[in-house]
Amino acid sequence: MLDASHNKLTTNAGICNMRRLKLLDLSHNEITALVTSQLATFTSIINLDLSHNKINTVTSLAPLATLQVLHLEKNNIKDL
Repeated sequence: MLDASHNKLTTNAGICNMRRLKLLDLSHNEITALVTSQLATFTSIINLDLSHNKINTVTSLAPLATLQVLHLEKNNIKDL
């Protein structure tokens, strides 16, 4: 588990190459867009919490084949 919630992160860039990570909490930050190439390195991720950010659009999450739970509530999503 990696809990990076309640920081002032604006991107998920730099959080990568954690192949055994199962839970990633990036909630309550200021993330506006996802760097999907970075997310693709989480080959074991089961739970991803991106709630309470400023995300406008969500691109393909297909590389996250093991993902079971995704939290995106309280964002500014206009396009999926």
